[in-house]
Amino acid sequence: MHHKPLANITAIVLCHNDAGHLDDCLRTLRWADELFVVNMQSTDNTLEIASRWADRILSCPKELSLESAYTLATEFARNDWVLLAHPNDRMPQSLTRELQTILPFSQTTCTLRIPRQFYFRNKPLAQTPWGQNQHEHLLLLNTQRCSLNPHQPNWVVPHQNFTIDDMPLLTTMPVRHQWLSSYSQLPKQWFSQIPVQGMRLYQTGQHVDLHALTRKPITNRLRFFQQPPQLKPLLAKTSHALFNALSAGVCLMHQLRKTPKTATVAPTQAMQKAA
Repeated sequence: MHHKPLANITAIVLCHNDAGHLDDCLRTLRWADELFVVNMQSTDNTLEIASRWADRILSCPKELSLESAYTLATEFARNDWVLLAHPNDRMPQSLTRELQTILPFSQTTCTLRIPRQFYFRNKPLAQTPWGQNQHEHLLLLNTQRCSLNPHQPNWVVPHQNFTIDDMPLLTTMPVRHQWLSSYSQLPKQWFSQIPVQGMRLYQTGQHVDLHALTRKPITNRLRFFQQPPQLKPLLAKTSHALFNALSAGVCLMHQLRKTPKTATVAPTQAMQKAA
């Protein structure tokens, strides 16, 4: 049974062809006072699934960074507290009970960082898939206590006298993030994430580290598990130079593209309610 927190919360979930995960995610967010799904030009049945649960479905270009899309979506929220979620997230039932205890007394908190536990093949990972600290936590923002600037690395900027705090765990159940369920999904995920992460670094003015975008994410994942025999020869024969050359080509294509104009326009222009 879900307990509604005393503070009203708008939950926002960004989606791009995430139909396989979306239903389970939204099911665990049904306690939210307001539930948004932001569709980033999905070509699967994301809209059909979202319509079952969401109070509002918004649309935005898939070229936007996640930070930009979240920032635009918060402009439509009617509540001060906004939870920024991903379709792969699964909220523990204890979360609403903890928020019910914490939020009424969080007078100086502008952001609560709720811990995530990433899973690959139903086994916990020691870190995030891409080794990036900003993905370790689910963010619960109070939009009256902070500003959002998606073009800066630290895009949540607290107002004066407010702080970003880690959520004290009253239970041992972090948010479960279902990353991948099989080795066969790794190549597709790898190729799809290189331009996403590269564009994020580009839009926030950070250095694009080719190694961090390419070999590191996959090798960090595989070393935690017993590698299947058929995969070992493939990894042994893979040339680092070729691996980086392919990755560099993907990154270069996206670096040469101009930053989408919709990234800086007003929310009502870049994002609209889906029909």
